[in-house]
Amino acid sequence: MNATATSIESSMLALLKPISKSMTVDVAQALVKMRMDRQFQNRLDEVADKNTEGQLTGSERQECDHHLAALSFVTIMQSKARQKLSRRNDGRKRRSNNL
Repeated sequence: MNATATSIESSMLALLKPISKSMTVDVAQALVKMRMDRQFQNRLDEVADKNTEGQLTGSERQECDHHLAALSFVTIMQSKARQKLSRRNDGRKRRSNNL
């Protein structure tokens, strides 16, 4: 991962913090279950292969960057969702241990 990607992810984390704080359990569960669309995956594989081969056009490089930004967003949101669900489950365990 390059410095620009790390910077973008840091910015996303800061921007998404208020959203993740207000995330409901239902939304968290839906985010965790979310998977990439086959057509999106196929196109991402195609541009990734071309990138590895050094064959990307300028517009494909831009497309690849957009795909990676979208994936970073989803990955961060899924991570926040897992954290929320984990905290919820930890709270339930503590309550049941206190009974």
